[in-house]
Amino acid sequence: MSERPLTISNVVMRYAPVVTKLRRMPVLGKLVHLAAKVAVPGEALVWSCVDLGPVQNTWIALNPRTGTTTVPQKDSVELHALLEQLKPGMTFYDLGANFGCYSLLAARLVGSGGAVFSFEPDP
Repeated sequence: MSERPLTISNVVMRYAPVVTKLRRMPVLGKLVHLAAKVAVPGEALVWSCVDLGPVQNTWIALNPRTGTTTVPQKDSVELHALLEQLKPGMTFYDLGANFGCYSLLAARLVGSGGAVFSFEPDP
């Protein structure tokens, strides 16, 4: 991710793995969860730039509470599978697409002759 201005939402995005670990602690976890809900409303969105491979420089609006866990990492199995398997002209289905990072990657890989269908049940 590229540099973002320092806001509460961006701090939550940057330190999401730490916050997730704290939320698993017995007493502290409930306090961290409550503080996160107050500090970052459920509908909050933060603009982030993906700096990974074929979707590099793509700007997406993410929920700071869930967005960092859905951006593919450089060494992820899913990313390597898409890069190896998808070819121009193929069709790709993204079930549970979330904000569509894998769909964006697939669209670039299958090109204008291919098709990408993304489904996300959470509005």
